[in-house]
Amino acid sequence: MKAFSNYRNIVICYDAARDRWAVDLRPLGLVPGRPKCATKAEATGAAKAAFDHWLNQDGDDEVVAAKPEIAVGECFDRFLAKSEKRAEKPDEKFTRGSYPNHVEHCNRLRSLTVDGARLEKMMLRYVSKGVAEVVWKAIRKTVSARTTSDRYLVFQQAIRLSYKQGDISINPCDLAEIVRPDCHEARVKDTIEKVAKVSFKTLVLITRPLPPEDRLKIFFAASTGLRQGGMVALKVFREKLLGGPAEA
Repeated sequence: MKAFSNYRNIVICYDAARDRWAVDLRPLGLVPGRPKCATKAEATGAAKAAFDHWLNQDGDDEVVAAKPEIAVGECFDRFLAKSEKRAEKPDEKFTRGSYPNHVEHCNRLRSLTVDGARLEKMMLRYVSKGVAEVVWKAIRKTVSARTTSDRYLVFQQAIRLSYKQGDISINPCDLAEIVRPDCHEARVKDTIEKVAKVSFKTLVLITRPLPPEDRLKIFFAASTGLRQGGMVALKVFREKLLGGPAEA
């Protein structure tokens, strides 16, 4: 039985922040999941077209070979393989230092227990909206709010990758109702309390025995607050003298 009997079952809502009408196609497994329209009439037309497209996908006149099922553990493996490739590309906003963090989060996620079984052993098609919400709660029980947010983001990205690859028809993380705590103020306070307050004069004395190139790195890091990955990703800016786009 189809979950949608006609296009009126598709949710259309007004996004005040963007002054656009959003059409929620995520339950249909269509991409993009939330297209934006300038008017409600345009959004209704988009919903009708999407419903017709979705209806035609279920036709019995075409036989499509089903993809083999995969477990959540394999979903994590694919995600890590992609992350490793991203870390090797200099133009990606993803550094080699970030890859170990993804590995750590995936390893922790694998060992989570959902409905009495390890998450990595669960078949991906059984990861529902409810399971995604249970994963969030399970993470939150053991780590801080910031780590919970980072680890759940990795879970979301891994599931989204499998969704894009066609392993599942609906992304459950798009439907999950997650309440993220606002930890910005606490993060700022924690940074102020824990950061070492060293004057430039003291920093000069501390780094005096080091080679000049190493001293420069430390001065730059202390002045900008950039971590190793951020400094490695920096590029020298050279502006063309004769006009045209700038070169990085």
